[in-house]
Amino acid sequence: TLEQLKDLSERKEALRGTFDVDHKLSLIGDKENQALSAGFWDNPAAAERILKETKTLKIWTDGFKNAETKIEDFEV
Repeated sequence: TLEQLKDLSERKEALRGTFDVDHKLSLIGDKENQALSAGFWDNPAAAERILKETKTLKIWTDGFKNAETKIEDFEV
């Protein structure tokens, strides 16, 4: 029903804040820019750490995006 869809949308927005999705997306962008910079691989250990951090952040944001897409599919 429409009421259930409204409730799902509200829950989705609450989770966006709880999991700090927007901040995580910003961090991913920053880390991806670092990976594109010249000299990124000059320190392989640091480079691998940044890539691992990016991967971990993407687990959270991809999961949220997946849930968000499913909710949007229900709305259509």
